[in-house]
Amino acid sequence: MRFKVQVKLGITLAVLIYLNINFAQEMRLEIKDRTELTGIPSASGIEFYRDSFYIIGDNSAWLYHFNTSFQLSTKYQIHAQLNRLTDTIPKKEKPDFEATTIVTGLDQDQLFIFGSGSKSPSRDILVKVDLSNPASFQSVSLEKFYAQLKLGGISELNIEAAVYANGFLYLLNRADNSMIRCAYSEFELFLKSPDTDLTFTHHKFVLPIVDNVQAAFSGACIIPGTSKMIFTASVEQTDNWIDDGAILGSYVGLIELDNLIDTNEPRLVPLLENGNALKIKVESITVRSANKHKIKLFMVTDSDGGSSELIEANLFDV
Repeated sequence: MRFKVQVKLGITLAVLIYLNINFAQEMRLEIKDRTELTGIPSASGIEFYRDSFYIIGDNSAWLYHFNTSFQLSTKYQIHAQLNRLTDTIPKKEKPDFEATTIVTGLDQDQLFIFGSGSKSPSRDILVKVDLSNPASFQSVSLEKFYAQLKLGGISELNIEAAVYANGFLYLLNRADNSMIRCAYSEFELFLKSPDTDLTFTHHKFVLPIVDNVQAAFSGACIIPGTSKMIFTASVEQTDNWIDDGAILGSYVGLIELDNLIDTNEPRLVPLLENGNALKIKVESITVRSANKHKIKLFMVTDSDGGSSELIEANLFDV
């Protein structure tokens, strides 16, 4: 089997003091509304598509379809139902759906839903949903793809975000705060023929440390028509990617995809309420509308067993 990898290794993450993080002076986040998402467990992904919102949960067998007023329209089963009493999948078996992106320009637009890869093989799964007929979906194993990423120098995986943009697939790895970038055409070809070449780049990111706990990637989306990625990061007190922990806060940040280097220090702002860190775990983000100075965002949170939450916010002067 031929195997070719291009890896850009970054330096060890710098130890940063929270108050010294270089927040962009001109970037400002304004929270407009917070709403409970009743009936959606452990929300982990949100996408806006043609006046609709699609939401997933990391332990849910369902894809939830909402209108722009956030009224639940339909839910579609995308995984074998293992607990019909609660609509959730037990922790040991859950696919850990954590990352979503919409892939356009194919025969049909598709919603891609990625398992995190943090536990094999149960979390090595990709679900492709045909957005012209969301009841139609295909499950694909990512076991060999994730294995090749590890062979290429990524020792641990916990994929929390996926973005398709300008012909490339970007995966944000919470395990080491890195971005994996590969041509989408190569990704699709490799899934069909794992003996083909796979080329990817690997970029490190420096994110805040709060009370000796490292902030880590949790979600991302593209600003339509640009090469700018908006991401979320959360601070969770946990020693591994399986168990949950106390939440110390979350951030929204910006990545310029045209200016990636080995180790990147992105602009970011914290989620605040009355001037204090909002101690919620933001899991995913999507753009509703954007202009030169203001981006309308929607985010979902995971309360690890409690009710999920929808946050509407504006990001200014990106």
